[in-house]
Amino acid sequence: GKEKVELVLNGESKTYTYAELYSVFGISGTPTLWFLSSTGNPVTNLPGYVPPDMFVKVLQYLGEEAYRQEITFESYSKQEHDYIGDSQIITLNSEEVNYVLNNDPLAKKYKGNFDRFTIWIVEDKNTANTLIEKGAFRVIVIEG
Repeated sequence: GKEKVELVLNGESKTYTYAELYSVFGISGTPTLWFLSSTGNPVTNLPGYVPPDMFVKVLQYLGEEAYRQEITFESYSKQEHDYIGDSQIITLNSEEVNYVLNNDPLAKKYKGNFDRFTIWIVEDKNTANTLIEKGAFRVIVIEG
């Protein structure tokens, strides 16, 4: 049988077969990744396999929102970029922190050794701010 998927857009639910869903989004190859704006609006899609080095450039281009400055991806991708995202401090309760620690291999409780790509778990905002100043990408503060 044909598998179905439910899609909810603007609060309205509709069931599609995968072929119908691909047609709705104009998907011509799989895997297809859709990139959305911070407000949930589609920015673009990326059909098919993309080598890791090119995928990083796609993520940087979209993350820096270079497309909003009318810079073409072709032009952007010819330059070197060190953008990895915007640093962020997130506050979570202890149950949520435990979930992150159990499910994200990059997450660790901070004990003094620093790596900017680790998602650090700390108990106070001062330590979180210090890690952000050092260049940490994500820091989670345990609530309470």
